Amino acid sequence: MTNQKSSKLLIAALAIQLSTIGMSVMWNLIGVGLISIGQPPLGNSASITIVVIMLALALTLALTVNRVRWLYATASIVLALGCLMALYTAFTGAAELWPSSYFRIFGALINVLGLVGFGLACKLIMSQPKPN
Repeated sequence: MTNQKSSKLLIAALAIQLSTIGMSVMWNLIGVGLISIGQPPLGNSASITIVVIMLALALTLALTVNRVRWLYATASIVLALGCLMALYTAFTGAAELWPSSYFRIFGALINVLGLVGFGLACKLIMSQPKPN
């Protein structure tokens, strides 16, 4: 793969992954805020712990994307597994866990976006030459 194509793929993969993380962080922070005032969260749960984990994951992705391939791949897999678990809950969880079906669909779309980022990350990792 040419350097220009590789650079575009790197930018796309990282931008999509970080966008997914950003939306997930906001989703959880809003949910925690709603819980603190006695309202139900936007989805089935909300947690500051998840926010911290997602921010650490974002930092790991950003710092390792073009430097430490195995660590970037591992962080991408962790993000993809989190997205898969959230998608599973969106499709199998009780409807009462979301304020409306729109929140359920929007939450699922955020996680589908994360899986697209994972697919691009896989393509990026596979297209890079092996280190000597």
